Amino acid sequence: VEQPQPDAWERAVAIELSRLLVRDEALERQRQRRDARSPIQIMDREALSAMPRSQPLIAGWLGRGQTARLYGPPGAGKSFAAIEMAACIADGRPWHGYPTHQGEVVYFAVEDCEGVALRLRAWEMHQRTEHRGHVVSTPVQMNVPTVHRVLAAIRAYFGASPLALIVL
Repeated sequence: VEQPQPDAWERAVAIELSRLLVRDEALERQRQRRDARSPIQIMDREALSAMPRSQPLIAGWLGRGQTARLYGPPGAGKSFAAIEMAACIADGRPWHGYPTHQGEVVYFAVEDCEGVALRLRAWEMHQRTEHRGHVVSTPVQMNVPTVHRVLAAIRAYFGASPLALIVL
């Protein structure tokens, strides 16, 4: 008696399940090797390959859960670019043609709160809408005790809503 051949869908499901199983096994091995108290995570090739891809906040530019840094000479527009990215993510609008994933945004106005307000107003005028982001206007020196207080304040403000972006 001849066995029926799996169709393309069944093969695709079997391949995906196999891939997920390999990924889960690799991640579990990696977890077992890592010291739970260490803030540094060291991965081998297998665990690195098994990591799930982050979803984009700005397609092709910035992924969820990633850290990015804007740098350049003074006056190059770094702050405005960060404010514009944050406002587009908060509003769910494309950033220079790149799709964004809408979400809650917190922008720390560490340099100049008045300047942030002016830049956001300029963005609103250009986009003909009001931004939906949130600005921390209190000067904050980022050290370990302060970071814990800042995170507690953010949790109290947003509750269980996950943040899409924090701009420092």
